Amino acid sequence: MRNKSRLVLAVRIIATGIGILIGVFFVVFMIGEGGHPPLFSFRIEALMTWCLVIYMMGILVSIKSVGIGGLMTAFGIAGFYLINYASAGKFPGGPVFRQCGFPQYS
Repeated sequence: MRNKSRLVLAVRIIATGIGILIGVFFVVFMIGEGGHPPLFSFRIEALMTWCLVIYMMGILVSIKSVGIGGLMTAFGIAGFYLINYASAGKFPGGPVFRQCGFPQYS
């Protein structure tokens, strides 16, 4: 039983680290865009960016409260996927978007 709790703790620490790393990349990309970020415009990209911000806040909240952070992460990723599907007619491609929610679902 004790080994299982250590394993769960190790998985949570690794998953939180991966989530924070994804957050750092998100911030770096937002800074690297230059000009004004899409957060403050009234376009579809702004709505998708806000969904990713909710996802990032979910990762930070999950450090203290796993349930609320997981819900925020799930709603952020689901919102991003739905808005992208509604605007482009297809889901985002590539392996990164499929793995974004992994840290909080483990």
